[in-house]
Amino acid sequence: MTNSPATAPRSRRTKPARAMFILLCLFVLATIPIFLLIKSANFNFGDLGKIFHPGAKNTAPLAASTVGLPNTTNLAKKGSDSAAYVQALDNAARKLSQEIAKSPSDPALQNRLGLIYLTLGDTKSAEHCFINAVTLSRGAISTFAAQIEKQKQAGKMTDASNLMLEATKVSVELSAAHSNLARVYDQRGDRQAVVAQLDQITRDGLLLNGLASASAPLKSKDGMLSGQDAQLLSQAESLFKTNQLALALDSYRKLSQSNPKLAFVYDRIGIISVMTGDVNGGIEAWEQALKLDPNSASICSNLGLAYHQVGMDKEAENSFRHALTLDPAMEEAALNLGDILSSRGDMAGAIAVMQESSKHCPGSARAANNLGTLLSLSGSYADAMSAFHKAIQLDPNMASAHYGMGVALMKTHKYMPAVRELKVALALNPAMQDAQAKIEEAHRLAGVRG
Repeated sequence: MTNSPATAPRSRRTKPARAMFILLCLFVLATIPIFLLIKSANFNFGDLGKIFHPGAKNTAPLAASTVGLPNTTNLAKKGSDSAAYVQALDNAARKLSQEIAKSPSDPALQNRLGLIYLTLGDTKSAEHCFINAVTLSRGAISTFAAQIEKQKQAGKMTDASNLMLEATKVSVELSAAHSNLARVYDQRGDRQAVVAQLDQITRDGLLLNGLASASAPLKSKDGMLSGQDAQLLSQAESLFKTNQLALALDSYRKLSQSNPKLAFVYDRIGIISVMTGDVNGGIEAWEQALKLDPNSASICSNLGLAYHQVGMDKEAENSFRHALTLDPAMEEAALNLGDILSSRGDMAGAIAVMQESSKHCPGSARAANNLGTLLSLSGSYADAMSAFHKAIQLDPNMASAHYGMGVALMKTHKYMPAVRELKVALALNPAMQDAQAKIEEAHRLAGVRG
C-alpha cells in the first residue's frame, strides 16, 4: 500500500453515515465544520471536528466568487444564536459595501451582497444588487467582445482565447444574477418574472457562445475548452453557486462526457454528490479527479473525508497524509487526520499532526484550539493552556477556546481563573450547558480547597 489515495485498496464497506456533508454556501463562512464530539469522564470539547472545504484553492480555476445560499427564507435560529447570526450577516454586508466602494465594477461583489440581503429578508435591496450585477456583467462582456475582436483582427488568437476565459468568469456572475433575481421574484409570487429571468440565462449564454466562436478554444489549467464547453461550464457554475444542485450536477456530468480531462469538473461532481447523500458517487468522482490532477491537495483532502464517511479510515488517513505532503498548510486535512488518530487512541500522533499544522497555519484559531483540546485530553494542561491562549488571542470570541482554557485551569486547581474563562464561554455560547456545570463544580472545589 502506498500513501496515494488513488492506489488505495478498494475494500469499500458501507455503514450508517456518521455525519452528512454540509455545503458552506454562505460568504460569511469560509467553511462549515461538522463537529466530532470528544468526550471523557471529566470534560467535553466540542470544537474538534471535520472540515468539508468545497472552496479550496485548487478546486475550480474558472469558478466565480458568487456563493449561493441553501435556504434564504428560513432563519431557523433562536435567541442569541439568531442575534449572532444576523449580526454576522450585517457585518458581512458592511464589509462588502466597503469592497464595492473600492471596486464598483465587480459584479461578483454585487451578487454576494444581494445574497446577504436576501438571507436577511430585504428583497428590495437584494433585487437592486442583482440588477446591478446584471448591468455590470453585460457591460464587461461587451468590453471583452470588442477586445476579442481586436485581437482576432490582429491574428492574436491566443490573446483572444485568454480574454474569452475572463469573459467566461463574468458570464458565471451574469447567470447567477439572473438566477438570484428569479429567487427574489419567486418569493414575491411573480411567476412570470421568474420565467423571464430563467429565459435570460439562456439568452445570455448564447451571447457568450457567440464570443467563443470568434476566438480560439479556451485553455484552462486542465486542458482546452471549446465554446460549447465554456457555455456549459458557465451554466453549471451558475447553478452550483445558486444551490440548484440537481441541475448543476446534470450540467457537470454533461461537461465531463464532452471533455473527460477536466479535473475540477469531477471535483464539483464529487462535492454535489456527497451534499445530496451519494458519498460513494463522490468517492468515484474524486478518485477520477485525482487521477487527472494528482497534485491537488484539496481534491485529496475531500476524497479522504469521503472515505472517512463510509468507514474506510485507512484510505482516509492515507489521503489526508498525502494532502499534507502536497500542501502542509492544508488545515482541513490536518484537522481530519487528527480526528482519525485521536478516535483510535493515538493521541501522540494526533498532537504531532496538529503541532505541525499550527506551524504552517500560525493565524488559525481553530488549529490552535484543536491542539489545545488534544493536549488537554492527554493531560498536558500547561501546554494546552498555551495553545488555548493563542487561540483566544487570534479569536477572542471562540467560546470553545475559553471553555478549554477553563477546564485546563480547573485541572491545575486554579478554580477562580477557571470560573472567569468558563463564564466567558457561557456568555459567548449560552447553549454550552456543560460550562455552567463546570462553573458550579469549580466554585464547589474552590470552597473545599479553601
